[in-house]
Amino acid sequence: MSDKMAVLINGEAVLEYDRSVALTEQQRLSLEKMEHKMDGGFNLAGELISSPDKNQRLQFIALNLVHALVNEENEALIAASSSYLAENLPDLNQVKADNSKGQWLIDLVFDKEYQNQVKVSFSDL
Repeated sequence: MSDKMAVLINGEAVLEYDRSVALTEQQRLSLEKMEHKMDGGFNLAGELISSPDKNQRLQFIALNLVHALVNEENEALIAASSSYLAENLPDLNQVKADNSKGQWLIDLVFDKEYQNQVKVSFSDL
């Protein structure tokens, strides 16, 4: 199990989560509140899910995380969503989101650890 979980959007790393940093009590309470709020149901891909199972909750959280990152909004939601995924899926290495075909496809990657990316600029050549 890797200490790192990365979120990549359209192939670019936009977030790295470090599992080795322990959550505070307040953060744990926030995750419990998220869990409790989801008990009441939610919309997932246009369908009302009144009694979500664990897989549906994880899908919902992953979609919300990607949406918040793409729109560069709600840092608290980004932090809570990434923590929720990392805590509930300890073997998750990467969340890959791609919308190059006009709709969001999200892939949870368990079998390949994230490797840091290096940007190379060719403008100086």
